[in-house]
Amino acid sequence: MNEKIKKCAPQLTAGLFLTGLSGLILLCEGPLMWLAQEQSLWLPTEPFRESMMRLPGGLLLWASAFLTQLFYHPWMGVGALLALWASTAACTQRLFGLNGWNRLLSLLPAVALAGAAMQNGYWIYYMKMPGLLFVPSLGTAIATALALSVKSLPGNRWLHAAAAALTTLIAYPFMGAWSFLAAALACSSLTELAFAAAAVAIGPLLYYRTLFGETMLQYMWSAALPSYRYGQETYFWPYHIPYYGLALSFVLALILPLLTDKTKDRRIATLLPALLLAGYAAGLYGVWYRDTNFEKEIRMQRAVEERDWESVLRTYKEKPQAWGHKEMPVTRIMVMMKNVALLRLGRAGDEMFTYPDGAELQHAPFPVKMTQVGGKMIYYEVGKENFCTRWNMEDAVEFGWRVSHLKYMAKAALVSRDWDVARKYLRLLKKTMWQGEWADKYMPYVGDAKKCWDDGELGFIMRLLPGSDRLDGDKTLVEMYLLQTFSHGMGADKNYAELTLMCALIMQDIDLFWPRFFRYAQLLEGERMPTHYQEAAYLYGQLEPGKVDISGMPFDESVKRSYYDFCRFNQQLGPDMSEAEKAVRFRPAFGNTFYYFYFLVRNVKTN
Repeated sequence: MNEKIKKCAPQLTAGLFLTGLSGLILLCEGPLMWLAQEQSLWLPTEPFRESMMRLPGGLLLWASAFLTQLFYHPWMGVGALLALWASTAACTQRLFGLNGWNRLLSLLPAVALAGAAMQNGYWIYYMKMPGLLFVPSLGTAIATALALSVKSLPGNRWLHAAAAALTTLIAYPFMGAWSFLAAALACSSLTELAFAAAAVAIGPLLYYRTLFGETMLQYMWSAALPSYRYGQETYFWPYHIPYYGLALSFVLALILPLLTDKTKDRRIATLLPALLLAGYAAGLYGVWYRDTNFEKEIRMQRAVEERDWESVLRTYKEKPQAWGHKEMPVTRIMVMMKNVALLRLGRAGDEMFTYPDGAELQHAPFPVKMTQVGGKMIYYEVGKENFCTRWNMEDAVEFGWRVSHLKYMAKAALVSRDWDVARKYLRLLKKTMWQGEWADKYMPYVGDAKKCWDDGELGFIMRLLPGSDRLDGDKTLVEMYLLQTFSHGMGADKNYAELTLMCALIMQDIDLFWPRFFRYAQLLEGERMPTHYQEAAYLYGQLEPGKVDISGMPFDESVKRSYYDFCRFNQQLGPDMSEAEKAVRFRPAFGNTFYYFYFLVRNVKTN
């Protein structure tokens, strides 16, 4: 029995390792998986398939986009990745004849592929490749299976050399540059390698002349590989590291057994593969994208889409819980989602300044634009449906169609009463694997303006629509455009009036504040004026006493008391203390007031 256990120990260890890795991803990366399937699209239609097949590697991209849908149920998506990694490991074992503890070397490609999937962060918004998280794993699994098939063919080295070359020539249209990996792994001699290299050099050029003339020639040799390119710059570090690690893993699987098989010390033969696997695991930890704000932004976006406003606010305030995350100042898109949630809950005037403010830049090597990260959602929520549609369409053209584009264009069309447009996008969503229920929810609203108006989601937004058309632009500055637009706006709807007042407060403009304050007060119809609006009126009345007489306004005693406490504390601190130091000292007692925001929140750059 002990001998059987020892014999099976490497296989059991490999199985436990892969299971643990996939379990860790499932536990830690739920938000990423939701975002991945929202930022991808697969349709079971001939036009969609043909659009993919016009690209080298199109079948691989098509299949990867199909598998990405499985992330709708995270366990299914991770299960598919696990199956691909296990298949790659099994093929690698047979390709290189790995036995004993050398079987652990077959896990190195899986670890590298996990790194390729988990490293992307904000690239998921900007990558033009469909099925980004699946392409490397599926491409490698197919490549190792093809290589094993070629190596299993009977015959001499010349037959195998021809087969290795044909692997590239035949597979290239379907899997792009991953066919090069298949050809390389199929080689067992220099002769075979020479034939494969010739096919790699010539094959893409032949297909460029015949099938894929629309693809630029210089990209033919990198077809179906992720391109970490933004504008004119390509970012190599650390995004190419997992791919270098993948290539190195196969070299190690070839070379290391030659060393361990010759040693008489079995401990070395066991220890070396284990140490290499540990090194790869450390590398995986190093490239794994772990960012508190990235995760919170995704979770808040999902909560907004599910109309779970309380969850938006809880996520905004909560401390990091996932491994490797640290607490960070919030980003502007998080602030905007928080304010939308408070507006929808009717609590903006009492709570919008009780949450920590900030303008942390997204953790990415390139400038992340709000138009790609949540901006389209914000435009929809505040009644700017033309901008919502415009940016969805522009991003679809630039980066490819995605589920999120279809959803927001459908809802924007409903709010704008463009029934045929809404019907078109909802019908497309019904063809996807998991979005049919979502489409069924909104389909009854098509053609029924009263039903839309009476709906809690659509009706609220329809009341925020502008009263007249005008030609303007946001210059990709979502928040600044909305602040400028609404802080100068006036409306007869209570929610619209409150939105204009919120924006006037954020702009810290006294002249813009008063007309919107009085309009909102009229629409309250005897209800209590929220605290922050009282604070702003009381403060502005003190700063410019001749402009508006506030002596007759019914301010809460707590509002007046907090103002005088603020002024008294400022006098106690003295004139020599810097604003930055004051911001820290004032925060515990006054950080939840408009006074603090007006005097001590500085350098908040909108985008």
